[in-house]
Amino acid sequence: DNGLVLDMGGTTTDIAVLRQGRPRLDSEGAKVGGWRTRVNAAEANTFGLGGDSRIHYDYKRKKTVVGPRRCWPVSVICRDYPSYLVELKHIFNAKIAMIVNDLPEGYFLLREPSPHLEITEKQRRVLQVLKEGPHTIVEIARKIKTTPNFLNVNSLLEHGVIGMIGFTPTDVLHAEGEYTIGSVEAAELAAKMMAESRGMSVDDFLALSRSLVTDKLCRTIAESSMDYQGFAFSEVEEDKTKETFFQKAIWGGDDEILRVNYELSIPIIGIGAPIKAWLAPAAEKYGAKIIFPPHNDVANAVGAAAGKVMTLYRIKVENHDQGSISIFTPWGKIPYRVMDNAPDEEEEGYGDPDEPMLRAIEIATEAGKTRVREEMDAQGVKNYDILVERKDVITGNGYNESVRMHIETLLDIAAVGRPQWR
Repeated sequence: DNGLVLDMGGTTTDIAVLRQGRPRLDSEGAKVGGWRTRVNAAEANTFGLGGDSRIHYDYKRKKTVVGPRRCWPVSVICRDYPSYLVELKHIFNAKIAMIVNDLPEGYFLLREPSPHLEITEKQRRVLQVLKEGPHTIVEIARKIKTTPNFLNVNSLLEHGVIGMIGFTPTDVLHAEGEYTIGSVEAAELAAKMMAESRGMSVDDFLALSRSLVTDKLCRTIAESSMDYQGFAFSEVEEDKTKETFFQKAIWGGDDEILRVNYELSIPIIGIGAPIKAWLAPAAEKYGAKIIFPPHNDVANAVGAAAGKVMTLYRIKVENHDQGSISIFTPWGKIPYRVMDNAPDEEEEGYGDPDEPMLRAIEIATEAGKTRVREEMDAQGVKNYDILVERKDVITGNGYNESVRMHIETLLDIAAVGRPQWR
């Protein structure tokens, strides 16, 4: 009923707080990378941390970091493309110095670039090389006769034309023998390359990588918990006081003069494919109980399949004056003429100034219901409820009818139901 749900996938980690079995709804929407989506949704925080997050040396900050860029694990690429492992062996023996990138990193082609995307001649030659298959940065540079440190393909990455290959938490698990779906040999070799370039042993580098993931998870838990209570918490390291207290709480030792402890009063509910490999050290820092629900590794997929489907249409009925009313819908404007829809003199309501708008609203509502039925049928949803929410905008007051006018009505027509699974 009460807990912090932490969902770790390949690309991101999503966190939401449950109270009495429900997440809190927020009209500002979920928070992704510190930005609100502005879409009414369950209150959640999304962080760039997952099993496929890039572990690399940030030459500007002069330290090894994890994320936020996602890349394909070396172990997975080498399983499908053994030629990439051959290239890694050549690079390892050649002892090449890299500045911006790490030695195991490379690229592969995702799709042909848009004709509107500006591409340099060097980038065009890179794309030509990648049509052969994935290659390390060193091999790409050799093929196009340039140096690896001057291979600028950022625009191709940002526009999704190419994908990046690199060392990830998934590779850490392979190198430690905990996960073997990919190439263990490639992960071990990549770990050696990463370690040697930092003057470290392989064990020390793998321990560093694990601590980076733990630190990032601890930050996501702190930020989500503080946000839920209305306090801002960010990763801005310029705030030395906050950063000092955070480091003391998470990594402080017994020799600290001033000890700081963080404690989470609710359990952490872990879901997502890699979560069991990474959550325990972070939860221990908060003294939190961990709950892994049955089938936690596929909880997101089950949720997507079992969740309700909703179709929503917003319609506006606008009253220009008593002789002109417009009905605006997502599929276009519905023709409506007041004179064509005027009631007969014998009908009840004849002479009521609101009657034209009421008739237009009725027509708009029926049109919206018809549309949502068609949409739900097309999605294979057989059992659903149709909900109509109406908001009238009226000027003036009820005491002086001469200054009162029904200006517009906003209609939200929604159908909600579960998919029809065979």
